[in-house]
Amino acid sequence: MKVKSIMRNEILTKLLTILLAAWWLSGTSALAADAGPALLKAKKDADARGYTFITSHNEIVNKAKQEGRLRVLAEMEPPTIKAAIKAFTAKYPFINLYIEEITGTGAAQYLGNQKRHGQGLGRAPPVH
Repeated sequence: MKVKSIMRNEILTKLLTILLAAWWLSGTSALAADAGPALLKAKKDADARGYTFITSHNEIVNKAKQEGRLRVLAEMEPPTIKAAIKAFTAKYPFINLYIEEITGTGAAQYLGNQKRHGQGLGRAPPVH
């Protein structure tokens, strides 16, 4: 049982990280009321470089509700993908999540091409 719990926590942590990264790139216009000086400075620095800096979990969730869907390319086995989708949609039912398995040299090639072309991870090609 402990192994399943650890695995589930690792999956949720990875998905939350992916969610944060996806909405980090989507834009922000307001700061959270409880943002401290260090957080405000980091946001100002990010804005100056043309990046979006989201300062609160609520802002991430609100942006997720606006977007409504999330596509993830993941180097995970199909049963893990299925479990991750189930856990994620239980917590965030308002987001249509699609996780595509990407493995081996295909994963490395894709990420390398994205980096070379300056597209980042948030602009994955459409699924056909």
